[in-house]
Amino acid sequence: MIQSEPDTNLKKDNRDIVTPFAFELDPQLMGKAIARPWRRGAAQCIDFVLIAILSQLSSVVLAVLTSIAFLRASRNNNPNIESKKAKSWLRFAGTGLLFLATLIVVEALRTEPEPVESEGTVAQAIVYGLNLIAWDKCEAAQKCQLELANSVGELLAESKADRDDVEEHITEFLENRELPQAQIEQLLNAYLDAYDQSVEQMAAVDEIASAAPSEPDSPPASAGEEQTYSPLSWAQGFAGDLGLGFGWAALYHSVFIAWFRGRTPGKKLLRIRVVKLDGSAFSLWDSFGRYGGYGAGFATGLLGFAQIYWDANRQAIQDKIAETVVIFE
Repeated sequence: MIQSEPDTNLKKDNRDIVTPFAFELDPQLMGKAIARPWRRGAAQCIDFVLIAILSQLSSVVLAVLTSIAFLRASRNNNPNIESKKAKSWLRFAGTGLLFLATLIVVEALRTEPEPVESEGTVAQAIVYGLNLIAWDKCEAAQKCQLELANSVGELLAESKADRDDVEEHITEFLENRELPQAQIEQLLNAYLDAYDQSVEQMAAVDEIASAAPSEPDSPPASAGEEQTYSPLSWAQGFAGDLGLGFGWAALYHSVFIAWFRGRTPGKKLLRIRVVKLDGSAFSLWDSFGRYGGYGAGFATGLLGFAQIYWDANRQAIQDKIAETVVIFE
């Protein structure tokens, strides 16, 4: 088998053959002290505290700062577009879209969703469905239809259905059965009478219950205080805070790593720095890609972070992805 000789004149990667340039190591990194795990952990804790503080700011501030970062990062992009005016329009259009997208996503996470259907509406739909099924079982027996009207009328009252809605729905239902007008009126009155009687009975029970003295099991809530501890509202609030926190964390790590030579405030205090293996400077996209590696670390059950304890150069998973190493200065 004939093996091709390597092209010694090749000066860069071409994605066709294996080259050494993708594995290039900056000679100045040789012998540098690697940051200890405790320093990296302490720096992350400081950064997390600062991110938590920033997360309390408005989503508009996050959208504005994200747009500014994008605008600055895209200054030298699109080299194939020669027109400066076209480049400017593309940059500002992209910035505007990013601003709107950030604002919409964060506000959607933070805004409590309006319920599509209340519990009562679902119950009423079930009662109407049962009425339709039971009607077919009656097989035109008027006695069965009257008994059904009494039962359904009571159930609709218990489901807190509005009387006008009940009358409108039952009238339409009976007219579609092609019954004589006299029978329609008789059955409609049966539905509504059962509904009215059930409403009166429930009102009487409520009046008796409110008149009876009750023993307070817990201290009453203060005026204006709402007791809303449903899992749905808690999950919604947590998702909003988490989404805004991730947004601030992405902006925080991307900007500081790219524009402050691999140092966040926490890393600056602990005298450590993120550097690329080839010695090149970070772009905003490089640092954003490294931040994306944190997601891989969580996806591996934190093993991607823990590997700094056994990796030869103490590279966590985000360092492997971004081809970086954290050094101690």
